[in-house]
Amino acid sequence: MVTRNSGTIFALLVVSVMLQLVLQTSSFVHYYSSSEESGDGSGDSSELLPDSLEEYQRYRSSRGRVPDSAFRQWSTWSRCTRSCVQKRYRECKRFLQCGDEIQTQARFCSIPGTACEQQETATTAAPPALPTTRHQEPVTQQASDEVVSEEYIEENNGEEDEDPYPEQSEGKFNSSGCGVKPQLPRFRIVGGRPARQGSWPWQVAMLDKDYFGHFCGGTLIAPQWVLTAAHCFRRKSTQRKSLVRVGEHDFMTREDTQKNAQIAKVILHPDYTRETDHHDIALLKLKKPVKLSPAVYPICLPEPGDFPPVGTGCYVTGWGKYVQPSLVGSNILREVQVPIIDDVTCRETYAEYGDYAIGPGMYCAGYEEGGRDSCGGDSGGPMSCQQGDSWTMVGVTSFGDDECGRPGSYGVYTKVSHYVDWIRWVMAEHGGE
Repeated sequence: MVTRNSGTIFALLVVSVMLQLVLQTSSFVHYYSSSEESGDGSGDSSELLPDSLEEYQRYRSSRGRVPDSAFRQWSTWSRCTRSCVQKRYRECKRFLQCGDEIQTQARFCSIPGTACEQQETATTAAPPALPTTRHQEPVTQQASDEVVSEEYIEENNGEEDEDPYPEQSEGKFNSSGCGVKPQLPRFRIVGGRPARQGSWPWQVAMLDKDYFGHFCGGTLIAPQWVLTAAHCFRRKSTQRKSLVRVGEHDFMTREDTQKNAQIAKVILHPDYTRETDHHDIALLKLKKPVKLSPAVYPICLPEPGDFPPVGTGCYVTGWGKYVQPSLVGSNILREVQVPIIDDVTCRETYAEYGDYAIGPGMYCAGYEEGGRDSCGGDSGGPMSCQQGDSWTMVGVTSFGDDECGRPGSYGVYTKVSHYVDWIRWVMAEHGGE
């Protein structure tokens, strides 16, 4: 009797503790969810956000210092700027312990023959080590790095970071246009290689909300609209768990230009079929318009039926695989120039796949000798062609041979001009900027 009653009491205590944990955790769920996801049509995520943050702050104050294990690995150090500073960042991976906190560290750096080297020589004593975060919470730093506070750096230097590519400037930034590149890519390179930071301001990354993993690309065509491939969002779960990141370049470095945007609606083309990937195009409406800048800027859409001649070299960009074989993609945005292939060659190349025959809304691009191609992880990203002083999106990366860049095989893209009337209709029907 005693043992049974003790077991019953113990079980009740366990259940009680579990219920308290569930109730405590539930207050944080609304931070990521919206009324659309809940399905009840009531409330607004913006109304729930302050309560969640208040609960989070109370939780944090009761827990003390956040352990290092709650954060992702530090990014690599940035380049040494003319103010003699390098920075690195790390994001929180456990929301209940550190919320959306992003920690920052900065340190002095020196390049031989520069003012930084002279400054380092003239410095007799290192400033106090006081690493800071965006939320101004101190973090532990390994003794191997000479880390200083950002306040110290600002007070003792006062210079802005230099433009990484000052020679690449291309006129004034105009927030009302499209297809203007503030910095040019390396046109002398036609093979796949890292792009210059900021050279493709309409490129966006699709990330998983839970672990911020990249799974597809996309293209900003308006402040509140992104164009991508339908197959990237054919699962309802993917639609609920995804977010858009603009201004991204290097996933291992926290950049001032990168911003996350929540998705309000996912609209697949009504004729899309996952069996054939025909009509592989989709629109994402963002909850709020993104702020445009030289690093975040929409590309122009073509006119209906407008398409470059065969042989035109256009650029494909993305964070997909860049070597074969490989299981993972690139951390840095890459670019490759590929020529448009004629329809006959394109259809002949994929005729053996039966259901994957090339439809009227598709086209091929690439090299007969192979070696340069889009690949896994590039899906949904743009093919951009220069037309005069601006750039136009002619294609959406769709699919290709399993062995990317194989001789005699080409990448397949969705022809944007074939769907531009549908795109404009959807944008007008659903509103937004």
